[in-house]
Amino acid sequence: MNLVNTQTLLLAAVLNLLCCSSCGVLTALWRLTPDTDDYKHSPSRRIEPAAETFNFNYPASENQLGQQLHLSLHFVQNLVTLDEFVRQYGTEAFLIIRNDTILYENYPNGHHDSKPVTTFSLAKAIMATLVGMAIQDGYLKNLQQPVTDFLPEFEERGFREVTLHDLLRHTSGIRFSKSLINLNSDQVQFYYGHRLRKRMANRSLKHPPGTHFDYHSANTQLLAHILEKATGRRLSEYLEEKIWQPLGMEGEAFWSLDRKGEEGVEKAFCCLQARALDFARIGRLWLNQGNWNGRQALPPFWMDTLMAPGPVPTGAYHCGFTLCSSPCRAYMASGLMGQIIYVAPEKQLLILRFGEHKKEYSINFWKDIMQQLADGL
Repeated sequence: MNLVNTQTLLLAAVLNLLCCSSCGVLTALWRLTPDTDDYKHSPSRRIEPAAETFNFNYPASENQLGQQLHLSLHFVQNLVTLDEFVRQYGTEAFLIIRNDTILYENYPNGHHDSKPVTTFSLAKAIMATLVGMAIQDGYLKNLQQPVTDFLPEFEERGFREVTLHDLLRHTSGIRFSKSLINLNSDQVQFYYGHRLRKRMANRSLKHPPGTHFDYHSANTQLLAHILEKATGRRLSEYLEEKIWQPLGMEGEAFWSLDRKGEEGVEKAFCCLQARALDFARIGRLWLNQGNWNGRQALPPFWMDTLMAPGPVPTGAYHCGFTLCSSPCRAYMASGLMGQIIYVAPEKQLLILRFGEHKKEYSINFWKDIMQQLADGL
């Protein structure tokens, strides 16, 4: 066989592989690695802003917090100012809010306050919030309710013992392939693929429910399907009804879909885009234990319920949030590359950071940065 024929056969084999697998393989090959602008290349569902906006306050006089606060990076004494840190570390938005007053607001590197920022896995904490609201509304009974109450087709595969709490805590035992080399793996195709419903319909169990902690996106996506079934609404519609409108969001939001059109499914485990200040309003809801200006939008002590340890150790991770070693009971919702909403209830403090950080993403790095800032305030 000559070289031309060999090359032709190889090309045909590659094209056949790509055509026979999910279209997401082509997308994965094209984009290679996630970044904060991925949402611009994906279809999405729009969430309308509120008719009446809730506004944070601003200090009566200008402060110099960006120059006054210093950070020690990488646990050594090379101090930089907050302003310099924000500029250096690919930040798109950085906010510090205490007692409903915006003490620091910075959109460096050509960004601005009306530009959407993305969430990545920070969306999992917002999903936990929607689950609490569905319980408050009576659509869900409690966190111990089995998923088969809503998805009876999963019963024959052993899902009878999988609870809503298991999905939130990532102890469901659901099988999920995480290879980044295999472009048809769940890890790649959940993010880049176009057949989320089909992939979810084929789920099976790897471990008995409630016995192993295995953090992955199928848990959150299954929660989204349950919320759709329970509420009779698309995920974006329920978010608009329960969060975007009542919390007085200033801008529209967009939730990325797996495909175009009415059949598109929200990527519930990531990919919600909105203004940073609107995400701060969600942080304010968490900060006040689900109470919004006197109205209890979440079950009482919902945040404490989410943070409580369960029978299976999950480290610092609790139902979409990461506990921080802090005297002020701090926790944070976080996403890839440093999408952060840090909440310190005893200080009535919120710190938000969105942007890129490709060099060395580490949850411990961001926990340390947030803790330093909280200690300095």
